[in-house]
Amino acid sequence: MRAKKISISIFTILCLGLLALWFMPAPAHVQMVGWHSFLIVLFFLAGCVLNVAPLSVLSLTMMTLLGLTKTMAMPVILSFFGAPPVWLVLFAFFMAIGFRKTNLGNRMAYFLISHFGHNPISLAYVMALCDLILAPVIPNTNARGAGILFPINQSLTGALHDDKDPSTATVSSYLTLVTFHLNLIIGGLFFTSMATNPLVASLAASTIPHQDFVVAVAHLCKRADYFSGHRHAVTNFQTASSKTHRFNHSSSDSH
Repeated sequence: MRAKKISISIFTILCLGLLALWFMPAPAHVQMVGWHSFLIVLFFLAGCVLNVAPLSVLSLTMMTLLGLTKTMAMPVILSFFGAPPVWLVLFAFFMAIGFRKTNLGNRMAYFLISHFGHNPISLAYVMALCDLILAPVIPNTNARGAGILFPINQSLTGALHDDKDPSTATVSSYLTLVTFHLNLIIGGLFFTSMATNPLVASLAASTIPHQDFVVAVAHLCKRADYFSGHRHAVTNFQTASSKTHRFNHSSSDSH
């Protein structure tokens, strides 16, 4: 409760500061509409970081401020509700709620573990497979990783009676690292495995022509190969130099 009061106090101070900036002239080469939009977004981000209200409340408040201050036209604000990626993510969230209420995700994970989880490596593969199966219908990496996989991980490590010494490598630390990294990778495999994927795809489709995107990716791959080869050449040069230095040093000692 005390932490909540401190967060609200800090948020109030930040809001007063943003209100003072609202009436100040915009920086050079920045339009007033852009300046006001920036301040409203800062208000939203501060509320999210300090957790002063649910995300839905903060989102509606931000939209209301954008409309009331005429920073953004109301048809433009409401047009985002008609975007297909938004509804795709929304229905995926509905399915995620069903997974959580029916414990279907937990049951699938425990079923796979009971049949294939015979050692730490196979357990890691099973956790990855669970994340892979759930990813298309749960469009949130935190919901999958922290809401489903992490409690299962905790149950497994509790049953294994891992050593609590932080300096000792344990199955718990191994599975935690594996599931964390795989959660982020699998988040980019499917269109609905992360809420931002459809929005990024829609933005890219509206700003970057398909042929230009392919050319840009090919150019990045070519540059990556170049730098990889360059690093390999530098490593070989350093190895050869160190061998030559050791040879010269041994020759001088022999003389």
